[in-house]
Amino acid sequence: MAEHARLAGLQQLRFVAAFLVLVHHVFEELRAHPQVHLPDTLVALGACGVDIFFVISGYVMWHSTRGFAAGVRATDFLRRRARRIYPIYWACLGLLLLAWASGLAYRSLAVEPMRLLSSITLIPLAGRDAPLILGVAWTLVYEMYFYLVCALVLSLRGAVRGALAVPLLLALLPPLAWLGGWEAGWRWFTSPLVLEFCFGLWLGASRFTPGPHLRRALWVVAAACFVSATLLWRDPATHSLNDATRWLAWGLPATLAVMASLPHPLASGRAGAWMTRLGDASYALYLSHGFVMISLATWLRVAAPSLPLAVAGGIAAVCASLAVGLVFHHVLERRAGPWLARRRGAQT
Repeated sequence: MAEHARLAGLQQLRFVAAFLVLVHHVFEELRAHPQVHLPDTLVALGACGVDIFFVISGYVMWHSTRGFAAGVRATDFLRRRARRIYPIYWACLGLLLLAWASGLAYRSLAVEPMRLLSSITLIPLAGRDAPLILGVAWTLVYEMYFYLVCALVLSLRGAVRGALAVPLLLALLPPLAWLGGWEAGWRWFTSPLVLEFCFGLWLGASRFTPGPHLRRALWVVAAACFVSATLLWRDPATHSLNDATRWLAWGLPATLAVMASLPHPLASGRAGAWMTRLGDASYALYLSHGFVMISLATWLRVAAPSLPLAVAGGIAAVCASLAVGLVFHHVLERRAGPWLARRRGAQT
């Protein structure tokens, strides 16, 4: 089976993950309305989309490095990953800072030098309790850390390369950060959430492909595990799960969901085409939906709408976020990204 066909289901699953995070944030904003009473479990559940993203990332890294093959250069790998992550992220961060500097939005945002530097570089210079300027960017810190570890594995020679070298480095690097006095790095990278990348990596190395009946069973088990884990271990302080339980309680069903997405698309026809298109735009959707959320929060606070209008506003915010994500993907990823790559290539 061609590789792009094998990963088609994962591209649609990316949209599912981004949509879960979007709904999670819409529910959080709607709860500010005095007449909206949503169950805590329902609000928290959508945050599991992040865990699905992490497992997908591990799986895709195994395939993009061809199983850490000798012919894949670490520098080329990091360059491709940086081109994927930073340009559209910097664009969204710049728009947020522009809105803050103009006084149009984010007026209470504290833009401190170290926080700004950490937000630009995605290098943690403060603990997890000090959020980055673009709130959802905390996941990108872990993404870039995982990519760096993969690049280090690609720099190794011989039999040392492989799916076992990654977790070994993930275990060794945090103590080195602590010994080197990088306390923030120690706090971030000792989180067991990094194991979710390994789940995807090991799944890729296993070359496991479920049959149609097993795929349906995996979906049922994954959904049941997500819901039951949220009911049992929801952390009121984080509106999701604590890292100590999250890596397994949500990481395991996220792995099952990725398994169930192999090797065929989740949907076909027109619905499948739209899921694939939105899957292509999932990163843009993930980064940009915060702009719609701030508009929703402001409208709920200033207009104080009735309950039906508030619910309609939440639905409109979901639709608007999808539209904004598609626009950002088309303009910043499909057009501006390749243009910048050609410019850099012409200068070297």
